[in-house]
Amino acid sequence: MRAKVAELRTELTKLRSMQGRGTLRKESGKVRAVRRDIARILTVLAEKT
Repeated sequence: MRAKVAELRTELTKLRSMQGRGTLRKESGKVRAVRRDIARILTVLAEKT
């Protein structure tokens, strides 16, 4: 699961850089979805410990 979080964080970084350059049009809602996916996984990991 931690690998998935790392993968999502790199994707979020790419999306944010695209957003800053202004090239993020069709995937503008994807930033929010990726942030929520990261939060979901971290919540599950916190519940297990």
